[in-house]
Amino acid sequence: RKLMTKKDMMITPIIIYIILLLALLMISLAFIKIYRNLNKIKSINKELMLKNHSSQMTESIANYGTWQWHISDNTYVFSDNLYRIFGFEPTESKIDLEDFMIVVHPDDRDLVIEKVQEMQEKKHFTPFRHRIIRANDGEIRYILINNKLVTDGYNKEYLLVTTTDITDHIKAKQLLENRNRELEASNKELSAFNYIASHDLQEPLRKIETFISRLLDKDYQNISDSGKQYIERIKYSAGRMRLLI
Repeated sequence: RKLMTKKDMMITPIIIYIILLLALLMISLAFIKIYRNLNKIKSINKELMLKNHSSQMTESIANYGTWQWHISDNTYVFSDNLYRIFGFEPTESKIDLEDFMIVVHPDDRDLVIEKVQEMQEKKHFTPFRHRIIRANDGEIRYILINNKLVTDGYNKEYLLVTTTDITDHIKAKQLLENRNRELEASNKELSAFNYIASHDLQEPLRKIETFISRLLDKDYQNISDSGKQYIERIKYSAGRMRLLI
């Protein structure tokens, strides 16, 4: 028994050392894997931050904002530029969908409520346009709403909604319509002038030419030479007048 115990005591440290070496090897491999994963996560986070910054700049330049409706837990996420479009500051306390409803124009509120109900029932809604009274300055702005149902990598659905400020486009369209109406009025005035030029001005000219023609046909021989010159000049002037008209 002493010999066996002595033998076991000699083997046990070797086994312990082997186990320690294996443990150190596994820890080293785990550390290397964790280190690689951390670098990968850092790279992904950096890329996400860059894309997020690029998306924010794009929203600001294109004057649109986005928001998401997470269907599973019925929560909303709003982009910073969406706050600005509605006249809020992104640093303000958490704002819900009902808070955005406050600034909707009273004449368009029923339409927006109808679209929200359609969204909750069908998980999407047909694009539409409505007006808001911006919270910070009270200016009326025109908003275009569009949406798309998206499924993420965890098979969770959320509705991605884009909100675009189209006020400048609407104002430019209204200005164009006003100018078209002015142009139409000018065209009517030109048409009236054309009628005057083609009818009213030519009527006395036709009479002048008619009487000259009669003088030339019937009384030309009885007219003095100077009178004939006057008639020729009148005829020439009448022809020039018709050309000008």
